[in-house]
Amino acid sequence: MSDSFTPIDGTHFVTVPAGNENHSNLAGVRGQLIASGPNSIVRVDFEGHGTLEVSAFDLTEYPAEDGVSVPAEPVADTGAGLNVGIYFGTETGNTQDVAETIQAQLQGCNVTACKDIAEVPVADLLEHEVLLLGVSTWNIGDIQYNWEEKLDEIESQSYSGIKVGIFGLGDAAGYPDTFVDGMGILWDRMKETGPELVGIWPSESYEFDESKGMHDESHFLGLVIDEDGEAEMTADRIKDWVAQLHAELGVAVAV
Repeated sequence: MSDSFTPIDGTHFVTVPAGNENHSNLAGVRGQLIASGPNSIVRVDFEGHGTLEVSAFDLTEYPAEDGVSVPAEPVADTGAGLNVGIYFGTETGNTQDVAETIQAQLQGCNVTACKDIAEVPVADLLEHEVLLLGVSTWNIGDIQYNWEEKLDEIESQSYSGIKVGIFGLGDAAGYPDTFVDGMGILWDRMKETGPELVGIWPSESYEFDESKGMHDESHFLGLVIDEDGEAEMTADRIKDWVAQLHAELGVAVAV
C-alpha cells in the first residue's frame, strides 16, 4: 500500500448514490473502505469492480445485509471528529508533501481541507475548529510569498476558539540565523486574534543559531522539518508530531 494511504480500521460499507455523475457505473454497488489518503481520496473494494480510488464526497453509507446501517468514513481521513483544515504555501512541493502526510496520519478528525493557501480565500480558515498551517522560509528569513501576500487579511480576522498548529520547513545549515523564521512571522500576525496554539515542538535535536520560530528557549512554535539537511528524520518527526496532536486535541486513536 502506498505510504500516502492509511488503512481504515473496522468494516465500513459504502456505495455511490444514484445520480452521481463521476461514477454512475458504481451507483448502488456495495464497497468496503480499505484506506484513506490525501485530498479526500479513499480506496474502496467494490464488489465485482475491484479496488478503486474515489473521492469521499462521491460516497454514501451502504446498509449492511442485516439491515443495520454501517456508517461510511467521512472526508478522506479518519472519522467524524474535529473539523480540521490544513493549509500550506509551497514553492518546491516539499511543504505540500508534509501537509498531505500529516493529513494521511490524522485519526479521529474530519479533514475538510488540505489546500494551497494561494488557491483559497482567507475567510476559509474560519470554517474549522483546528487549523494546521504549513509555511516555509525563503531568502534571508522571509515567509513564503503566498503567505506573505495574505498576512494583512489573516491578521484582520478573529480566530477565537480555533486551535492552530504550525509546521515549518527550513534549512538550518544554509541559514542558521534565520532558521524557520516564517513560522514566527505567521504566528506574530495571528496570535493576538484569539487562537490557541497547539503542537509546540522541542528544539533540542536541531542545530541552528537563531530563529523567529521559537516559542520559548527550548521549543519551536510547531513541527520543524529540514528537508535540506535532515530529510532522513522527516518521517519520524511527522509521526511523532501527529501523535502529539492527537493527545493535545483529545482524539481517540485506533490501535
